[in-house]
Amino acid sequence: MNTEPTINVLSILLLLGGFSGIVYAGLLLQSEKNRIANRYFATIMAATAILLLNQFLVETNLMYQVPALLGTAMIVEVVFAPCLYLYVRTLTQPRVEDQKTFVHFIPAFFLVALLSPIYLLSIDEKVLIANSNYIQWPGVLEYTFPAYIIMMSLQFIVYLGFSFFLLFKHTKNITHFFSYKEDITLSWLRNFLLYNVLMLTFIVYFYTAYAQSNSNIKSGMDLSLIHISEPTRRYAI
Repeated sequence: MNTEPTINVLSILLLLGGFSGIVYAGLLLQSEKNRIANRYFATIMAATAILLLNQFLVETNLMYQVPALLGTAMIVEVVFAPCLYLYVRTLTQPRVEDQKTFVHFIPAFFLVALLSPIYLLSIDEKVLIANSNYIQWPGVLEYTFPAYIIMMSLQFIVYLGFSFFLLFKHTKNITHFFSYKEDITLSWLRNFLLYNVLMLTFIVYFYTAYAQSNSNIKSGMDLSLIHISEPTRRYAI
């Protein structure tokens, strides 16, 4: 397997997207208008930027140069869904004050706990994961990583559903006094949520392919073991 660093068009786009996301997140945090909503959206942008930069390391094989970073970007994935919901809620219900916002991030702690075995792996074990194209996970991660993927996907689906519900409710409530500004806000939120539906579809497709690849690899290994053990059994007989 080639582990030499490589640069292509996709990796350049990932790098530019990652740095652009970080810059945009910083600008949002400095804005005085809609500070709470901008704070949530800046978190979404920063998380997306980190994931893009992580994918840049994977795409260019630079992850082999810094294998200790393997798995660290997954931490930011867990805050994406609740921040998306809170962002939509802040824009559609600006007068609602929720003192229990932290409750929405409780599932994130469970997701991080499922990922925690990654951070106990040695550098060599992380390199082996990279060599398997991130399909084979050692030890307890063989079970906790698929559990993480399932729970994270469910979290995304639930919060995306809540976000669409808030948008639908808000649209229905303001039908009689539409303003140009409200129309722009609703169009932006609708398009943004539809974009996240596409992202969720891609994630489900990607990890379905991952599960299928993992199953095929295991089946291949089992067949190899059968072929290896067969001559031994004949010899023993």
